[in-house]
Amino acid sequence: MIKKNKALIFGGSGFLGGHLCDLLYEKGFNVTVYDLKKNRENKNIKFIKGSIEDVKEIAKHVKKYDYIFNFAGVSDIEKANLNPIKAINQNVIGTVNILEQIKNQKTLKRFIFSSSIYALSTQGGFYSSTKRSCENIIEDYANKYGLKFTILRYGSIYGSRSNSFNALHNFVYQGLRFKKIERDGKGDEI
Repeated sequence: MIKKNKALIFGGSGFLGGHLCDLLYEKGFNVTVYDLKKNRENKNIKFIKGSIEDVKEIAKHVKKYDYIFNFAGVSDIEKANLNPIKAINQNVIGTVNILEQIKNQKTLKRFIFSSSIYALSTQGGFYSSTKRSCENIIEDYANKYGLKFTILRYGSIYGSRSNSFNALHNFVYQGLRFKKIERDGKGDEI
């Protein structure tokens, strides 16, 4: 019998994480979601309720996976800028909490981090700072502990199950409803 790869997805109930769960399950992975809220019912995907700010809870669950994905944290630029402490605690400290628990894990094939094009931007405020910090910290863990990692830098994303706060959702809505699209900014945001 062929051994299935096991994936743990922090933030697997969110927009990107939810789609990742579906894809990995379709590809034959045993999938476990670690999140504060259960987003969808799927008997084939295991759910663990927990926060990436809870080191003890993370330590209980990370040891048996081939792939660990971190898609958790504050993903909205405006929310990160309105509450920088929450953004830093969830995005940066949460990522470090995971890295500390997996740094010496020999069975882990790869750690995959959901970042943003804003990690390389002068725009985005605290959101940008947290993503850039996480990328630097992940690289430091790789250099010190040999951690194999992948950083995914997303731009504006849109698709089924996205929420109405999504910029692309708002552009489509404005175009269809008002026949014009308005965007605040100078045109050099990225």
